[in-house]
Amino acid sequence: MNKKIITATMIALAGFGLAACSQQSNSSTAKSSSTSTNSTSHQKATKTVSSSSSSSSSSSSASSASSSQTEDIDDRTLAVMVGLQYNQEWFTSLINNEAGTGVYFINTPLNSSTSPEFNGYLEITGNGDAASDVFFKRDGNNVIYTTFEVGENQAMYQGHYVKNTIPMDELIENYYQTSSQKAEIAKYASQLKSEAELKNQN
Repeated sequence: MNKKIITATMIALAGFGLAACSQQSNSSTAKSSSTSTNSTSHQKATKTVSSSSSSSSSSSSASSASSSQTEDIDDRTLAVMVGLQYNQEWFTSLINNEAGTGVYFINTPLNSSTSPEFNGYLEITGNGDAASDVFFKRDGNNVIYTTFEVGENQAMYQGHYVKNTIPMDELIENYYQTSSQKAEIAKYASQLKSEAELKNQN
């Protein structure tokens, strides 16, 4: 009888021991899983930060390159791009002497008491009437250019000035991207006549 009781007690104790081991094993597995999850989350966060940093660096580099290219545009080159932007056919026909005497570039900022609205502007002109004048100036990262729009039936007295604003980056994109474009702009810039030549012409 005593042997049976002792045997039953030992079996019960062994069962409790196995249950405790099983609980400890499950707890250990849960901790391991939690640690693995936290590690994966940390890796994802690190990758996200790294990707964001890389994107920011790339954007900053592109902005810097664009800014550098903008600063390289001198007034003579800008005069050509503004002329093409205003009216490509008009500009190229004048610069090639197909119609008129060429294109004159006034590279001294205007300072006039009679037309103060143009003070600070540079100018290109075909040495004709107001419709042949294009006034322009830089304004931060933009370029402002003002032209004369004739009235109905080409009547000058019904005309008025029109002010336009265009980003410098857009001018560069339109006319100063490829090697052939840059060569063409350089050719036109070399053909611009000076303010002194304009005075002699008059």
